[in-house]
Amino acid sequence: MVRRLRTWFTSDEFTSLLASGVAAMLSATGPLTGEELAGRLHPLYERWRRNGRPLTQQDVQMSISGLAAVLQGLDQVQVDWPMWRAGPSALTLLSRATR
Repeated sequence: MVRRLRTWFTSDEFTSLLASGVAAMLSATGPLTGEELAGRLHPLYERWRRNGRPLTQQDVQMSISGLAAVLQGLDQVQVDWPMWRAGPSALTLLSRATR
């Protein structure tokens, strides 16, 4: 089952990297607001582009928000707006989060 869930995130694509980054960051730091989380993760994604321009912190925050339902469904995060927390499966489902 875990293997099947992991296949939702294609390796080395932005969504997969961001989902793992969210789980890892929250596990390492504890609860953060969406804005704080995006601020800490944004430097990791500076090489990525959207419509030919570098990603902004706002782009990262919007992408994280777009993943909220999936990450909650996989128990990777718990969102009690505006706070994000690591979920019970944060370090067990997405293998990249533990690297």
